[in-house]
Amino acid sequence: MLKTLHMFLSRELAKVTLLALVSFTLVMTIFAIVEPLRKQGLATGQVLALFVYTLPVMVSLTLPIAALFAATIVYGRVSQDNELTACRASGISTIALLRPAMLLGLLVTVVSLWLSNFVAPRLAKAGEVAVKANVRGVIAHQLRTNGYFKHAAIIVHADEVYPVDDSLVLRGAVLVDCKDPEDVRLGMAEQATLSFHTFENRAYASATAKNPVGTSTAQYTIGRQHVLPVDAVELPNPIREDPAWYSWDRLIRVLRHPAENADIHRSLIELRRDLGYEMLAREVAMVIGSGQPYTRLASARNRCEITAPQAAQEGKIVELSSGLDPNGRRVPVRVRLTGERAVRTIEADSAKIEGGWSPRIHAPVASIELRGNVEIRVDELGGSATKPADEPIQTNREVVKVGDLKMPEHLLSAVEKVDPNAIVADVDAFSNSDAIRQRVRDLKEFDIAKLQGKVLAEMHGRVAYGASCFLLVAMGAAMGVLFRGGQIISAFALSVIPAAIVVVLLLMGKEMVANPGVAKPLGLAAIWGGIVALLIGNVLLYARLARR
Repeated sequence: MLKTLHMFLSRELAKVTLLALVSFTLVMTIFAIVEPLRKQGLATGQVLALFVYTLPVMVSLTLPIAALFAATIVYGRVSQDNELTACRASGISTIALLRPAMLLGLLVTVVSLWLSNFVAPRLAKAGEVAVKANVRGVIAHQLRTNGYFKHAAIIVHADEVYPVDDSLVLRGAVLVDCKDPEDVRLGMAEQATLSFHTFENRAYASATAKNPVGTSTAQYTIGRQHVLPVDAVELPNPIREDPAWYSWDRLIRVLRHPAENADIHRSLIELRRDLGYEMLAREVAMVIGSGQPYTRLASARNRCEITAPQAAQEGKIVELSSGLDPNGRRVPVRVRLTGERAVRTIEADSAKIEGGWSPRIHAPVASIELRGNVEIRVDELGGSATKPADEPIQTNREVVKVGDLKMPEHLLSAVEKVDPNAIVADVDAFSNSDAIRQRVRDLKEFDIAKLQGKVLAEMHGRVAYGASCFLLVAMGAAMGVLFRGGQIISAFALSVIPAAIVVVLLLMGKEMVANPGVAKPLGLAAIWGGIVALLIGNVLLYARLARR
């Protein structure tokens, strides 16, 4: 008889749980994830794929609530129909009747942990790939609905937009670059093409146009230009990497080796690049300080020779300045660019050489900015001395910029051999720059500490949430037995209150553990405090039922 009752209760629990699970999951998935991303421009097929990818995540969250609802309703109805009284008269205890609910709670715990630790992370990664693949659609949607697309300091407007292959064709295009408030660049074209490419798992956009017109607030002139303001601009990532999407084994790896995280890895690579820029600055300052020209920089078309009376290194920057010769004559800073057809000589009172990353060619480069009494002289070597279309020179009144100069190969090779983790472990062995030392301290004391805190919080949070699934279902069944008649819904509402408290404490505890400024034991106490309270509540409820 007891086996028959257990089978009956198990079927009812499974049926109600399934119905509640479908309802709760559909609502949460559509309104919490799919709909916001659809509004950004995802295609219908990608929305459906995203629904499948995010389904396990939502199921792991809604399954405990669905099981809690089912346990309360089913056992409340058993109590309401006096079936519980009949069972007691037959010698079957209340605790024995609650075994299917306990089994359901155990099953929910196992399924929830399996989904959150193994299934959901893999599908979430696939969903991220699907979203990134439609960056073009997101931008096209915003251009059509808002009339413009804005990211960081870049604004793109178009009267009409339509896709062609993997690009977007913009009619009536206006592109604005506001990175430098003192030199806002504006480009306009009757038609422009916005093309997209990826590098190191990040998306970039570049704009090309035929005979575009441009101006800037620093020059106050309008004229034809070769490059539009949107030139290899990194696009926003709609899905950020978060430990919440990690599998259990990756959580362990990232906790031990933070460089497994994409953001930390990128920070370490950028730190190593800055070390290379500092090595360049040190080499330039040493060579020019010895009275020799520096000749190891070159652009795509020109060899570069730099001379100056004085050079001083400040981190990854070299400041060059003019001086006087023994006869009291001015000796300027001089940069000679030797190409196939002409030698371009630029002289100025001072100059700044700085290394940096070029998103356009995805490589480290150096740039030279010459200031004060700038003079440019062109000496023909044969043929026309007309400036080539891709000559890396920009003029602006008293300032001339020479950019996209390739870093010396020996420095690039030396930088590639440096282990970024070694820089973090002992920065003094690699750099004497206060800026790099401060970045390493910030990386260790904030970024890495925060990441490790997030990982630790996620690990404890998943285990605690899994334990709460069993305790919540067990509590829902007990509350259903204790409340009868129209009080079944009240029993469910009362069961949801502890669930809400547990979730709030979990979230609060995870934030505390992830905060480097808060003692981790306090956050862990908050994560597990709700579980302990839930356990005590279950012990009291079942002790009362055992006496009935």
